[in-house]
Amino acid sequence: MTSSKEVRETSVIGAGVMGTGLAITMALNGIRVFLNDLTEDLLNASSKRISDLLADLEGRGTIVSASRVQDNVVVEKDLKKAVENSDMIFEAITEDPSAKRDLFEKLAENARDDSVHASNTSVIKISEIAAGLKSKERIIGVHWMNPPYVAPLVEMTPSEWTGKEVVEITRNFLEKTVGKKVVLSPDIPGFIVNRFHAAVTSEAIRLIDEGVSIEDVDSVWKYHLGILYGLFGPLKNADYIGLDTTYLAGMYLTQRLGREMGYVPDWLSKKIGNNELGVKTQRGFYDYGNETPSSLYAKRVQAIREELRCRQDQK
Repeated sequence: MTSSKEVRETSVIGAGVMGTGLAITMALNGIRVFLNDLTEDLLNASSKRISDLLADLEGRGTIVSASRVQDNVVVEKDLKKAVENSDMIFEAITEDPSAKRDLFEKLAENARDDSVHASNTSVIKISEIAAGLKSKERIIGVHWMNPPYVAPLVEMTPSEWTGKEVVEITRNFLEKTVGKKVVLSPDIPGFIVNRFHAAVTSEAIRLIDEGVSIEDVDSVWKYHLGILYGLFGPLKNADYIGLDTTYLAGMYLTQRLGREMGYVPDWLSKKIGNNELGVKTQRGFYDYGNETPSSLYAKRVQAIREELRCRQDQK
């Protein structure tokens, strides 16, 4: 298996919105990328989108030479030619498990035996794709956010068969070569990002059904929850609220709404029972050491003020 330092040639299979974005990401980071799809029309359209974006970036002074970056992209309709020399191959085709399995079977036949095969699926379990394939040890989930050349986060998901070296190579490539923040998800349906997305969107739609306006739903996130979760994340934010308060609020909503709104597993119940309630007791989801609650709350206020100031300056 290749080392992370040797990942210099990649392939992207699928020239849609995400595949085009991945090709741009590779090219901007100086990585040679072969872009493949089934039809000339898709490849030509993708190539034009890449050219237009790079020209815009050059015009803004973000890159020095659009043509130099585009030289890193090789448009190739023949699958074998597109993958035969690549260290890492990214699948970005339709969200259909059968189609993805068929593609990975072809990759096993045409790609190098030591190449990494990464699926950009955002919801399908990697084990459902890899099961029974002879290349299953080399298959890993790499869910990029859109647009991948801008969004800092990537979700990485190994299956039960994914080799440890494949995980290490993929993480190193994502973190060190393309500079992404990597989160490691278990091989569960929807992974992390889309589990959150599904829950939030579902609740937003329920609130509209209960009489809240579409604009007000979005305003709650733009002017409050989006700020807090962006700065602290949902769990650290719960630490600031207090895990006991969060628990009681969840239980009340569960009783009144008739559906679970306060999931409390045994380990979380033990935390609450042990007075690990968050910032006010200096231990909750996180351990705050010897830092006093007043100091922590002051830092929270300062962080919110700075965020609001930045938003104001950008208007």
